[in-house]
Order: sequence, then C-alpha cells, then structure tokens
Amino acid sequence: GEGLEALFTVRIPERPGAFNELYAALSQWNVTKFSYRYENPDHAFIFLGLKLTNHADQELIIPRLAEKGMEATDLTNNELAKAHMQHIVGGRSVVEHERLLRFTFPEKPGALKYFLRCLKMQWNCSMFHYRNIGGDVASVLVGLQVPPGDNDSFQTFASTLGFPYVDETSNVVYSQFLR
Repeated sequence: GEGLEALFTVRIPERPGAFNELYAALSQWNVTKFSYRYENPDHAFIFLGLKLTNHADQELIIPRLAEKGMEATDLTNNELAKAHMQHIVGGRSVVEHERLLRFTFPEKPGALKYFLRCLKMQWNCSMFHYRNIGGDVASVLVGLQVPPGDNDSFQTFASTLGFPYVDETSNVVYSQFLR
C-alpha cells in the first residue's frame, strides 16, 4: 500500500496496567499488529504495528515511548521482522493460572482501549496477539493470569464485555504449542 505501516519492538515493564500505558502513549495511531508472550517477571517485549498518518509520524514514536520509560526499536525496514517474526512471536511459557481467550473485536477506533480499560488490574496479561484481519473485525488472542478465587469475576468480565469470545484454555493447540 502506501508504506504507512511502521513496525516496532517495545520493551515495557511486566506488570498489570503496562499494556494500557503503552496503548495510551500511542493512541493517536491505529494498531495493526500487537504480539506478546510472557517471558519473565521483569519486562515484556511487544511486537507492534502502527498505521501512521504520514511518514513524519514515525520519528515521533520512539521519543514518545522513551518519555514513558519504554524502550523501542524501529523494525519497519527489517525484512526478518516483516516476513517471519510477526507471525511467530511468542512460543511456550509456563504461566500460573493462565486462561486463554479468543475474542472478535469490532475494527473501529477505541475497541482495544475499551478492552484494556475493562481488564481488572490484578489480572496480568500473559499473552496478547491482535490481528487486524481486514474489513470490520479483528481477531484477538489473550492470555490472562486469573487466580482460582477470581473465576466468577472473570466469567462476569468475559460474558459482559460485549465482544464475542471463545475460551481456548482446553484447546489442544494451546497445550502443544503455547504451554
């Protein structure tokens, strides 16, 4: 297309609320890709695609994230990142009390922000894969650490969010490739 998608890797703190802070810092641009998998308790690496308004926007992103204490690397011209890494970010991880959900988000401004605001702060996001599949919907795969005592609250969250979802925690693909 117009060459207005920029790709980045961003290092953020591994704690509840960090995704929301990252999104808030970049909310003027539409997210086209967002991939993450829990690796360690200190920091997280996010693979991020943004649809820019113009080419000058690309120069604003890294300094804006640095102001928020996040390290970013521009991968826009990195062929390995474009051709392969965006499809295989993540992998296996042993995450205590992880629940895996697949959502369908409406592809409209504010849907991701709404989801992040609705998340309970005590539930750590252990995996996140956002894929704009064209048209009017996006596919979102989310891993959340939900302690057993929060199961009722979690069910209420998932069923009242307003986005269609499937609980994939028992899916064989999850157990063989991500767990």
